[in-house]
Amino acid sequence: MRGTVRVLVDGVKVASGTLSNGQVVLRLRGLKPGRQVIKVVYGGEARVLAQSVVRRVTVRR
Repeated sequence: MRGTVRVLVDGVKVASGTLSNGQVVLRLRGLKPGRQVIKVVYGGEARVLAQSVVRRVTVRR
């Protein structure tokens, strides 16, 4: 699987990367403590549809 993955926190892009062998490692720096809405978006490719998932997380520091 190939393609681009983007991560948005509260609607703002904070990270992106390109899949390699179906995986990508992204670091989310500077997240403020408290509840955040994180959306991960996969752009898709010729044989795989684009997808996204939204999760609510609590950042503790």
